[in-house]
Amino acid sequence: MNIVRLFYKLNIYKKMYNTWRYTIASSIDKPVPCENKKNIIFELRSRRDERIAIILFYFFDQCFANSYLIKNNLHLSSFLNFKSDLVKIKSVFIVKKPVMRIDLVLCDTGKIAHEYMVKYPNIPVLYYDVCCFKRTISGVRLKQDFIVMPYAMHPTIYKLNQISKISYLRKSDRLFRIFFSGNSIMPLYDNYNLKSLFEILSRAQIISSLQQELDASSLVPFDKCMCLTKSGYINKLVLHVWTEQTRLAQSELIKYDEWLDTLAKADFFLHCPGIAVPQCHNQIESMAVGCIPITEFPHMFEPALENGINCISYKGESGLLTAIQMVLSMPTKEITNLRNNVINYYDSWLSPQAFVSRLEAKIQYSNSDRQKFYIISDYSVEYLLREI
Repeated sequence: MNIVRLFYKLNIYKKMYNTWRYTIASSIDKPVPCENKKNIIFELRSRRDERIAIILFYFFDQCFANSYLIKNNLHLSSFLNFKSDLVKIKSVFIVKKPVMRIDLVLCDTGKIAHEYMVKYPNIPVLYYDVCCFKRTISGVRLKQDFIVMPYAMHPTIYKLNQISKISYLRKSDRLFRIFFSGNSIMPLYDNYNLKSLFEILSRAQIISSLQQELDASSLVPFDKCMCLTKSGYINKLVLHVWTEQTRLAQSELIKYDEWLDTLAKADFFLHCPGIAVPQCHNQIESMAVGCIPITEFPHMFEPALENGINCISYKGESGLLTAIQMVLSMPTKEITNLRNNVINYYDSWLSPQAFVSRLEAKIQYSNSDRQKFYIISDYSVEYLLREI
């Protein structure tokens, strides 16, 4: 047992050293922080999903704020998978202690938030938790004054600055009626916990049902050449999936810098669950460019999506097939109205600017010195499984 623990610690130290060496070497060319921007202090110690912090950094970067990550070697090791993101965001700086002027402190535990509240009584302090899914399973809602950070795009989309193309892509000509692209390898995407917790079809079930029930007149496999055509697929469901048996060649995969452009070719995007939670990065990315969701879990969004207003919802396999057939024959005017509502929903609730604005409002109008908000994350399922 002691040997196992020793190897575990050595592995952690190795990660810490590699990340530290990379971040220090790469931060030499970092620009001097802009004095006109707000200064956000990040004090993170819990070593949760590193994507949470990376996406928060990108959100604040989009809203023109400097982010200062207080150096903590143990937590810094968890950024190994996103170390390039950490150093390439020009507004993120790794520091040993807080800067002179602080506009906001953001922590990942209430205990640390309390420490900062005592140390800096005149500075607003926020801390977050990721255990937020139970409210949608049991029907118990969070208090109205709680803020929920939405599931976000994949960090690579922000890193490549693909988000800057969103306004332009929303005006794209739509070539497919319905589109879905994603990994469907078993058993990852046929997770029993996901089906039992959320009572929805898994991604594997959705794809299998469509492939069995729809014929070639409605369902076609994706090919990159489709993006060059002007007609022929406007009333089709286009699937781009791969499994363990049908792995795609590298040339057949859609690259990150082509992903939003491809999504913008579709009227609708089929929301298939992820591995551990219903939400997936591709759902947010598709809504950003104006794709209308076809989903079995509209209630999992905050606020909930509305059937016939900003989504098409269904229940079960029979409901899925009915929804697909209805969408394939939907009039253009109705699609346009739905798309405009989806774009308004994204801008109001899912965009970085919308989330940061809600945080600022919470700070401004609340009487409490220490505030809490929730983040939708895969990590929250671990809490749920402990409670069952």
